[in-house]
Amino acid sequence: MTLEEQLAQLEQAMLEKHQAVEELVQKANAQIIESGKATTKVMEALDKAATQANDIGERLFALEQGGSTPANPEAKQSPGAALVESPAFKMLAEGNANKARISINAAITNGTGTGQPLVEGDRLPGIVHGPNRRLRIRDLIMTQSTSSNLIEFAVENVFTNAAATQENEGDQKAESDITFTLQTAPVVTIAHFLKVSKQVIEDSAGLQGYINGRLTYGLALKEEQQILNGDGSSGQLNGLRNQQTAFTGVATDSKVDQVRRAICQAELSDYLCTGILLNTQDWCDIELDKGTDGHYTHTNPATGSQPMLWGLPVVASNSIPAGNFQVGAYDMAAGIHDREASNVEISTEDGDNFTKNMCTIRAEERLALAVYRPTAIVGGPFAASA
Repeated sequence: MTLEEQLAQLEQAMLEKHQAVEELVQKANAQIIESGKATTKVMEALDKAATQANDIGERLFALEQGGSTPANPEAKQSPGAALVESPAFKMLAEGNANKARISINAAITNGTGTGQPLVEGDRLPGIVHGPNRRLRIRDLIMTQSTSSNLIEFAVENVFTNAAATQENEGDQKAESDITFTLQTAPVVTIAHFLKVSKQVIEDSAGLQGYINGRLTYGLALKEEQQILNGDGSSGQLNGLRNQQTAFTGVATDSKVDQVRRAICQAELSDYLCTGILLNTQDWCDIELDKGTDGHYTHTNPATGSQPMLWGLPVVASNSIPAGNFQVGAYDMAAGIHDREASNVEISTEDGDNFTKNMCTIRAEERLALAVYRPTAIVGGPFAASA
């Protein structure tokens, strides 16, 4: 018999003996309440059961210690010994305490950590997972659907405005000129998958829902990073920061001042900005800015406020690297074209899934980002002096 089997057998015997002792104690207490004394038969049975529990406890303890007797026998006292040696038990056994009551305070020994045979774990519902980033970049941009794998759009290249007044009736009027270029934005695929056993899918609907949710979140997180930071290489979105107009500011300006100058830069190109994008740390630095008298200049610590600068909403996100910012007329600057909304599919027809009872769960989406007006987006790093 293995050590685990011996431990399990002794623990079960200890549990049964503990229950027997408890029943005899309750019976003795009932007799004391009724007649003032427990019968000799009950006391003998209680003494025997307690002694047997003591023996089982010592064997169990010795087995847990690797089969050796502890150097200090008093270091660990079994429940049976604790009961037999208790003052209440001795006084009752000797007939010196007719009104005494007995309770068992000692607990059955049960290993620590996982796999405890005598205590059922309190399993909490759900699964604890890491935090989800608040994804807000998509909300800044106009969104529509497409049925193609390529977005094409004509961009005004040069507008030669020769509009002029007509000096005299019959004079030749001024002629203007406009040239155009065709630009494209490919639809890209964002996807990932994982494998789980068929049994898990069948036996735990909650786990399947959790997996689907995490895969979908993973897509959305990657999508936000691509919309903002994609470098336009093969299979990548050409993101907003990759196409933004570089900010040309004043190095001695504060961060708040630099944001205002960037707004002005966009406005000088006749674009009215609709939002400001900052890293979470940079927004924290701005909110902690104080005046010479110690008051906070951009927020009320007691009540907080809607994140705003220069009358525009601030989107604070970890998706933009610290030390960088962007402002833009996002409603005019770009558009998201959804080819395939995020979806989750499950299949056993992948590799050797069928023979191994495995399932592949795949999450996927397809979209394009078209930046129509790069001059409507202004951004870059804050000057170091800020």
